[in-house]
Order: sequence, then structure tokens, then C-alpha cells
Amino acid sequence: VHDLEAKITETPLDMHPYIGGISDSARAIIDLMVIEPRNFSDGDLFLTRYLNAALRLVEEHNALAADYAGQNIADSNHPLARSLDILKRLDKAFKDRVIALRSNKKLDFSADLAVLDKLLKMDGS
Repeated sequence: VHDLEAKITETPLDMHPYIGGISDSARAIIDLMVIEPRNFSDGDLFLTRYLNAALRLVEEHNALAADYAGQNIADSNHPLARSLDILKRLDKAFKDRVIALRSNKKLDFSADLAVLDKLLKMDGS
């Protein structure tokens, strides 16, 4: 979580809410894993996969931002727009996971996560 939070100073302002949201949710997942040990395996697998993916995505976005400085990224196919969209989806996935852990339900997010995994694979994360 610290590594991701440290990247916020290097990122464009439009990424900050998503990075902050993912960080807050990751901390909440960790807290829920401590409070309720039965959440550990679910939370640990999720954090291992998606926290690392979020960090790589932010690093890649920062590298691309230098290459595309000053360009309009309104086109959804633009690499920076795609990475921002994936970051938004990661933020939502983290928030959904917190809700599931707090409600002590094993909600099935497999379809949503499959889409997210596909996007991450296409983006190289």
C-alpha cells in the first residue's frame, strides 16, 4: 500500500482519487483480515493480485504520460485513457471487495474480475 501511495505525487491529478480509493480500500481489507481471520485467504489473494496490478498500472501510466505530454486523451482508445479506465475499475473492485468482506458474504465477483483480468492482460499489467 505504501508503494502505491508514494506514487501519487508522480501522477496526474485525475488519477489521485482512484489511487487514494484503492489505498484506502486495501487498508480496510487488511484491517478486515486481522479482525476476522476467515477473511484472510480471500483478502490475501485479492490484494496480491490487484494491488500489484494497480502499482504496475500507475508506473506504466507515469511512463506513458511523459511520452504523451500535452496530448488530448479524450479518445477512449488512447493509452492514457485506457489505463485511467482500468484504474477506475480497480478502484471499484477494491471497494466491492471491502463491502463483501464487511458483510461476511462470499459474493461472486468472478465475472467482474475476469473482465478486469482481461483488461490488465491486454494492458500488460
